[in-house]
Amino acid sequence: AGKLRIGFILKSQGSEIIASIVRAFANHAEAVQEIISDLPDVLRHVREEVLQRDLHRSTPNNLADLAWSFATLQMKDTDVVMQHIQKAALQLEMSSWSP
Repeated sequence: AGKLRIGFILKSQGSEIIASIVRAFANHAEAVQEIISDLPDVLRHVREEVLQRDLHRSTPNNLADLAWSFATLQMKDTDVVMQHIQKAALQLEMSSWSP
């Protein structure tokens, strides 16, 4: 299910991809281990979207920061990944922005 979700996310556009990734992981914490090996490709895509669409200027700072954090995060430590995901999910919930 996790890989299908990632495939769906990759078809999203712009900042939606960032929010979708956060929500996917926040809502399916148990699937993190299964999805973790796919993260590098996903995060590369997120970073490309941020650069191409200049999202760091057109979206709230927390989403831009989230994109860069995901793009630069070391993916080997699952606990660190989960901490970042949970923090980002909380920030997203507190933000008035929505895809």
